[in-house]
Amino acid sequence: MHRFGQFRSCILAELCNLLIRKFFRSVRIAFRLLVSGRRAELMYVVRNRLKGLDLEFVSAEGLGLSPETSHYHSNSGGPSCARVFRSLRIPPGSVALDLGSGKGGAVITLRELPFEEIVGVEISPELVSIATDNVTRLRLRNIRFIQSDAAAFTDLDRFTHIYMYNPFPCGVVARVMDNVAASLASADREITLVYRNPLCDAEVRSSGLFERMRSMTVEEHECVIYRYVPRSSVGGSDDTRRSHPDSSTPARSPRATRGSKTDRSAPTAALTSTPGRRPG
Repeated sequence: MHRFGQFRSCILAELCNLLIRKFFRSVRIAFRLLVSGRRAELMYVVRNRLKGLDLEFVSAEGLGLSPETSHYHSNSGGPSCARVFRSLRIPPGSVALDLGSGKGGAVITLRELPFEEIVGVEISPELVSIATDNVTRLRLRNIRFIQSDAAAFTDLDRFTHIYMYNPFPCGVVARVMDNVAASLASADREITLVYRNPLCDAEVRSSGLFERMRSMTVEEHECVIYRYVPRSSVGGSDDTRRSHPDSSTPARSPRATRGSKTDRSAPTAALTSTPGRRPG
């Protein structure tokens, strides 16, 4: 009986410490946002707390994930994510894909945009479960989460917009580019890729698929907009070119093999950023 009492006391002490750490972490985040004048982001954090959403940081090790396939999870949804996507052309019928969707923060934000459907692909079953619970709490529709390694996810033909927040190492990004190339070979279409904190930019560019159109700074990270323009649109009429305002430079065609050098002297609007990493 005495041992059980000690065990219960230890559990309660650990729970108290955890709650205290989470409380002070929340206070630090709120203070930082308030001091920096980012009131929209502060209100976003407060709303998430009030709605009981779990968008907390979690390490890859804590999820039992290999560093060869995953980085840690950190939420990338919110006002800054919404601003990036509102700057894009989103025609009717567009479908978005978040690769490394984590707990669903970015997917929830994209629901504010005029996408027909948003799909999140996440390797961790635990994070998929949490993301599903978050979406259920908000009663959102037209959102799906798929538990899969992004490198093995090939059902890409429906997607017009792809989002990544540095979710996995460059080897996985290279395989994702191969899968996108295979999808374009069977369903040629315009694709916009939004890559935040693009540490594997070289893998995207060497794929020969996307042109790097522009970049912006989002919460101290670079966020790059890439675009693939269908071969049928390249060199088309003036009306076709006007309907693709960011595609003044023709996109390269998909290649059957990888590894060739990409001309990095092409003009881009690159901005410097603080390096970092994140999945989810």
